[in-house]
Amino acid sequence: AAVVDGKALFFVRCAACHGANGLGNGPVSLELGRKPANLVAGPFVWTPSGDALDLRVSRVIKFGLIGTDMPGHEVLTDAQVLALKDCVLELRAGR
Repeated sequence: AAVVDGKALFFVRCAACHGANGLGNGPVSLELGRKPANLVAGPFVWTPSGDALDLRVSRVIKFGLIGTDMPGHEVLTDAQVLALKDCVLELRAGR
């Protein structure tokens, strides 16, 4: 199986809203009803409670968040979702 580059995928799929560094300040963020999540500092206030953080983040990436501007990315493969999840959690760990 091919290795998915989560950082490259982040720049293509996420940076417009969340910003290149995940701070929630991407160029599209000014046009949204709610500011995108700061993926570095969090908290991930819109993720459902209960499951482990990596599972919650994966679900948000795949299915989005109802009532927010966070869209689902159902067209992504599971490997792509997991690579994006790893990238998001690396941003958070690197604060």
